Amino acid sequence: MLIRSFLGAGLAAVLAAGPASGPAVRLLTPETLRFGRVAEGQAVTGVIRFVNNGKAPVQIDRVHASCGCTATQSEKMRIDPGDSTAIRFSIRTQGFRGIIRKSITVYFASPDVGPLQTVVEGTVFTEIEVSPSFIDFQSTPLRPDTLYKELILIRNSSDRPLQIKSVRTTSKYLTVTPASAFVDPGRSLTLRVSLRPEKEITEDADLWIETDSAVKPKMSVPVFIHVSRNIRPVPPERKTGR
Repeated sequence: MLIRSFLGAGLAAVLAAGPASGPAVRLLTPETLRFGRVAEGQAVTGVIRFVNNGKAPVQIDRVHASCGCTATQSEKMRIDPGDSTAIRFSIRTQGFRGIIRKSITVYFASPDVGPLQTVVEGTVFTEIEVSPSFIDFQSTPLRPDTLYKELILIRNSSDRPLQIKSVRTTSKYLTVTPASAFVDPGRSLTLRVSLRPEKEITEDADLWIETDSAVKPKMSVPVFIHVSRNIRPVPPERKTGR
């Protein structure tokens, strides 16, 4: 009976004391923020919010992002008891494709407060896809009567029509058709790159594609050319049967 009375009195004292006197920081936003699907080059922005539920002020020591593509800005560095604050972030998506996950960790000056980590994830897609990434004419026999051709595929994955304003090349030995066009959303355009070697050539050229896209107004496809009379044409494969 005495033990029960002692335990009951202790529990009552803890409840009466209320929350711990030290800092208690917790996130107000989810631990994982999902931004969905965005086009490559479009910045992903958001806010991480947390509150100090303790009885002592909390000082932010630093904010660490897992990638150099992520910039952060603290609303304020000191959070008083009962107060909240926010960390604003911006993620550059240029050069990314597919699912990305970036973490942002807030560290506090007090050893009693553990770090808070938020993961930002989503999918980055390319509005304009160009394939292949380069054209290889490096093993071309010198045959002036032969026209060598390669194809470039431009796919419009955006939700609006894409205007190909111009297509040009830095090599006088190359021709590209069409020189301009419109590509509807979800559709593709094929460019035909032709080389008619009139003499032995070794050069690196570029094929420039100019569009009305704000994300990719200008794209380049390298073209490697090597034409020689010492290169023999590759014979076609023969099908054998039994």
